[in-house]
Formats: sequence, C-alpha cells, structure tokens
Amino acid sequence: MLAALTWIDHTVIVVYLAGMLTLGAYLSRRQTSDDEYFLAGRRMPWFAVGMSVIASLLSSLTYLSEPGEVWNSGVTHVFGKMLAIPFEMAFVWLLCIPFMMRFKFTSAYEYLEHRFGDGSRRLGCVLFVVMVVLWMGFVVLASAKALAQVSGMPLWLIIASVGIVATLYTMLGGLRAVIWTDVVQVALLVGGGL
Repeated sequence: MLAALTWIDHTVIVVYLAGMLTLGAYLSRRQTSDDEYFLAGRRMPWFAVGMSVIASLLSSLTYLSEPGEVWNSGVTHVFGKMLAIPFEMAFVWLLCIPFMMRFKFTSAYEYLEHRFGDGSRRLGCVLFVVMVVLWMGFVVLASAKALAQVSGMPLWLIIASVGIVATLYTMLGGLRAVIWTDVVQVALLVGGGL
C-alpha cells in the first residue's frame, strides 16, 4: 500500500500551482506588442532559453518510463540516447539555428511556406498540433495517474488543475512566462531527481 500524501504535500502542490500562475500574471505586465508576447521581445538570457529547451524534452514520461526502459533493456537504452544527443545538438546549433537566423524565420512553418508554399505550412502546422496535443495528453495523464495514486485526489481534478494553470500562465505571460516557468520546472525536476 502506498503512503498517502500529507497536508504538507498538498500545500506544496497548491503553492507550486499558485506560483506558476503568479509568475505568469507578473510577466503579463510586460506584454506591449505581438513581438513581446510571441517572441519574448527576442530578448531572453541564453541559460533560460537553454533550460526551456531542456524542459521541452523532459516530462513526467521521462521520469516514469525511462526507469522501466532501463529495467527491460538495460543501460544500453540510456547510453544510446546519450550518444545521440551531442550529434543532435551539433546539427541544430551549427546548421538549423544559423539558417533560421539568417533568413529571420520565426518558425519552421514559416520556412515551409517560404520554400514550398502555403499548403505545406498549413499541413505542417496541423500535423504538429495533432502530435503535440496527443503527446501532452499522455504527459498530463501519466503524471496525473501517478499523483492520483499517492494523493487520493480524483484523476479529473488533477488533469483539470494542471491544464487550467498551464493554460492561464501561458495566456497571461506569453513566451516569456513559458520560458521562466520552464526554468523553475527544470530546477525542480533536476533537484527532485538528485
């Protein structure tokens, strides 16, 4: 039998969610233009952007599935990923980013439209949205199931709370809020993993 969460644990969860909302609301005061909202004014510290990228690659699925993969496949599973990451980073750093910066594209979809026309941009956007919605559904569901097991809270309440909080801080603060909340979340994930 799993030990139930105490009132202290529930308080930490509520404080965390409130902190994310507060950060989004605080950063919303800086929204003066579309460029500020969607691109964070093109002015963010490099370490924050890097941590946001890491947050995009990590999720509850990482913490819940990777130990199982290592158990089933051995450490070769992890070493394979660790060997691939430097090559992926070099490819993006040396080829993709300079290319996108040279042409001042704000997204890969803008490049698709420039190179192949509006239809390819729309198709790429639709496919990406479908993929991300499905992936985020799995991420939220996996973490909600784990939290429901130890907290006794209903699954729907956890999913709704996480979804509403993430949507609100993103809507309020734009990309700047997403990046800074990602920084907090990576610090918590890495700190919790240690």
